[in-house]
Amino acid sequence: MGADRYSLPIVSVVSDAANFFDPEMGIYVPGNGYYDVDSETSNYAQNGRSWERPVHIELFADIGILGDPYPWQGIYFQDVPVKIAASPRAGYRFVGWEGLNDEQLANEASVEIYLTGDLKLTAHFETDED
Repeated sequence: MGADRYSLPIVSVVSDAANFFDPEMGIYVPGNGYYDVDSETSNYAQNGRSWERPVHIELFADIGILGDPYPWQGIYFQDVPVKIAASPRAGYRFVGWEGLNDEQLANEASVEIYLTGDLKLTAHFETDED
């Protein structure tokens, strides 16, 4: 039913709950400094580097999803590393990244990189005979 009705992949965004809901630092709440008259004082109206929060983003794409969820696009912060992991399905194993400039990391299933421009990565898998 799901793949028949929806053409979008599932995206999971995870962070410490305080990053979202703490009255001092949470970005989804009005916060301690909020005044009814001035919504600019709310936490969720703030911006800038001090209001950025670390998150883990996971894309669950599967054969059977209608349409093509790729390329995955996003805006990433300068000087903040991006963690990318390739998770093979049962019966497969990860063999390497195509497009990763660091040859030492190209065969690591989980990498942490700093983006300085556009990057196209492809995770390669093969059947695991073991």
